[in-house]
Amino acid sequence: MTNMTITGRFTREIEVKAVGEHKVIENTVASDEGRDKTTFIDVKIWNRQTEVVEKVLAKGSFVILNGRVEQENWEKDGQKRSKLVLVVNQVTLPPKSEQSGGGG
Repeated sequence: MTNMTITGRFTREIEVKAVGEHKVIENTVASDEGRDKTTFIDVKIWNRQTEVVEKVLAKGSFVILNGRVEQENWEKDGQKRSKLVLVVNQVTLPPKSEQSGGGG
């Protein structure tokens, strides 16, 4: 299992979806690497953490996420596809001064 911590800003509004008895937020975090380079990382946030994220954060909010990297595989139009996703196990909210500002 590969653990990773990322920092960045949500690229879409926060939307909680029901998956059976569970809740999930699927979003993308834009992580600024400097020198005009941004990495986009797909993330999934599950269950109790979705409540906090939904109440406190929005599109553009700066966040620190820690979790495990998983590979998702599927088939579309006869083509096998895959992508890496960060399945979040810890959400850290930065100081309020960083929430609305330009850093990230």
